[in-house]
Amino acid sequence: MMRPLLKWSLVAAAALALLWAVFGLHVSGRAPWAAGLLAFGSVAIWVYASSRTLAAKYLFPGVAGMLVFIALPLVYT
Repeated sequence: MMRPLLKWSLVAAAALALLWAVFGLHVSGRAPWAAGLLAFGSVAIWVYASSRTLAAKYLFPGVAGMLVFIALPLVYT
């Protein structure tokens, strides 16, 4: 009984932290970065909160690392 409550409490806390960070970026005038963080964070929360995305839990860190360290600098420059 306590385990699902703990899981969804942590998911809600992560979602609130994500929204707080996105709001802070948006207020500071960095709307594209806020949109990117919202998309990335939403996918991360969905992958790790859902029980149907078992394979994605193993693939997500590698794909996210490639996007952040390879694709983002290529697009940014």
